[in-house]
Amino acid sequence: MPFRSTRSADTIIGKLQLLNKSVHEGASPMSQPITDMAEVSIDFPEKFYMGSFGRGSRFDVTADAEGLHLHLDRQDGQKRHVGFHIHYYLLADILAAAADAVSGVDELEPHHRARLAEALGHWRCLASTGTCERAGTGEGTGTGGKTGEGGGV
Repeated sequence: MPFRSTRSADTIIGKLQLLNKSVHEGASPMSQPITDMAEVSIDFPEKFYMGSFGRGSRFDVTADAEGLHLHLDRQDGQKRHVGFHIHYYLLADILAAAADAVSGVDELEPHHRARLAEALGHWRCLASTGTCERAGTGEGTGTGGKTGEGGGV
């Protein structure tokens, strides 16, 4: 059975145009430096794409009524951009599965565990009050928990 969307074609086209504008015209600069690493791979039947986003890359996260938008951008070397729009139920499933997966990692470094706990605290605040500001300017901005690099904790 073919996939059918309840959204109008105009809404989908509008979102694609906005994504295209932000990627190609620089309408929305990436807001946070990546202080760790992300690796992305996409495997289509006839093509395989793989790329990494490291310390010279940036990320941006925005949200709307439907879900979360995550963009990774690499400007040095071979330029790359990847974007995801993850709806909230899927995001909740991913977060729960990630917690299950990480709980099985015996050799998780204490600083990784501390940074994950900090992010969890922010989600808990959001869930209980509907809004939550991060403490202090530049604190907990998702920069990987490293001080002295892009306003980390």
